[in-house]
Amino acid sequence: MALQARGRTADPREELAKWMGARQKYHSEYVKLLNERKNEILTLEIDHGPRSQAYSMALREHERHDQQFDRLQAVVRRPINNLSVAPWIFWLMACGLAILEAPVNKFLFDYAIQGSNLTSYAVSIAFAILLLLLAHLCGKCLRQIWSEYRRRVVWHNLIIALLAICVLAILVSILTIGRARYSAGAADPSVGGLFSDIGGQVSQHGFLSSLLNAFTDVSALILFTVNFGGISIAMLLGFFSHDPDKDFDHSEIALRKATRRLNKVQGKYAQARAKAIRKFTPDLSGASRNFANANIKIIEMKTLLGYPLDEWDQFILDNLDTLADEAEAEDVGSQLAGSRLPPSEVTKSANIRPLR
Repeated sequence: MALQARGRTADPREELAKWMGARQKYHSEYVKLLNERKNEILTLEIDHGPRSQAYSMALREHERHDQQFDRLQAVVRRPINNLSVAPWIFWLMACGLAILEAPVNKFLFDYAIQGSNLTSYAVSIAFAILLLLLAHLCGKCLRQIWSEYRRRVVWHNLIIALLAICVLAILVSILTIGRARYSAGAADPSVGGLFSDIGGQVSQHGFLSSLLNAFTDVSALILFTVNFGGISIAMLLGFFSHDPDKDFDHSEIALRKATRRLNKVQGKYAQARAKAIRKFTPDLSGASRNFANANIKIIEMKTLLGYPLDEWDQFILDNLDTLADEAEAEDVGSQLAGSRLPPSEVTKSANIRPLR
């Protein structure tokens, strides 16, 4: 029995032997590629993955803060109670409020600084940000006067809150009284004149009376309203963005930071691992395709010769690749899910686990 191939007669048995040899070659190439990829992934694990020092440190830190959070939660017996606000949102709001307050306060700083228009505006913005940060601190301290964990009053928070309220009241009152005096044209345009004139008026009429008299000036009333509104918003934000218990609040913040750090390390490893998997995909696909073509020829020859088929003749080489699905994954969550990290060590998003 013979075959006509490329203008010559070929023995089917020789063709069968040739394709079986080719199939073995493609299988060996495929296994070699899998081993090379495995070694590269192992190197990544040592440098950036679960076996790396950075990962181990991040994981230990996360576990330590997680245990501390659970210990505090067992005492307070409630979930975390705060308005979760990202730091960039707070700073964006603070800058926005400062920009709104700056033009109102700028008129006074023009007289006090006697500098350029840009300098006065910059100082006014910086002063407004200072007021808002102080108000935020005041709101936070007011929120955390009582400690559920320690079962006592946090006196230093109470003192800080009272001092912050006094400082805010004095600063806004000085701005308001000074604005009214300058509107009336009764102030000396200098820093010394600013405080001496305001001090003289307060000494003569009293602090509260001077402030109430300043409200008769529309510009001073607007200045007070804008500053009071901005301070109130910052204070409320500071109040509700923190948990009532200081220790519990600090523990939750530390846990979030540790989780973000662990996510960052995991994400870096997962992306490098996925890149290594995708790098070998074309060569693995080529070897698998050649193996399948060789099997087709072998089946043809065996059918022609009447030989029975064995398990290798219908074997799919891609079944050896346990990471084939990950080659197409683009999101870090899918890459982490396939990275063979222990379930307790895999965080699939930038957020910490649900807080009980």
